[in-house]
Amino acid sequence: MSILMPMIFAMPMGMPLEICLMYWPLRWVVAYFLVTLFVNKIAFKLAMKVFNFRPGH
Repeated sequence: MSILMPMIFAMPMGMPLEICLMYWPLRWVVAYFLVTLFVNKIAFKLAMKVFNFRPGH
């Protein structure tokens, strides 16, 4: 399954399959940082509302 996903995404976009396979493991790093970025923002807003948390006070 892991080898099929790059083929499914690379072929219709015209991306060379070698490049897609080479950078395929990088998607986990990018996804981790994007999720962390958004979750941290939501978590701080939720903490400020629920626990009356004020950073810096």
